[in-house]
Amino acid sequence: MTNSWAFYCIFPVLASIIGAAIALAKPPGPQFRSCIQHFAAGVVFSVVAVELLPDVIKKHEPMYVVLGFVLGVL
Repeated sequence: MTNSWAFYCIFPVLASIIGAAIALAKPPGPQFRSCIQHFAAGVVFSVVAVELLPDVIKKHEPMYVVLGFVLGVL
């Protein structure tokens, strides 16, 4: 298949469309919305911890990086 990337792009597009249709049919309540927001925050937190922090610690003083990270979380 020459355009295999296009085939793999279909899945997230379909998931977005199906999710939007479900949300329109039955809007999420406050508790479910809170769960989704906490999940998204956890994903962002893990990406920062795994992908960005090691590079930043190599370039800067680790103690200042940890202090800034902790203050940002607080």
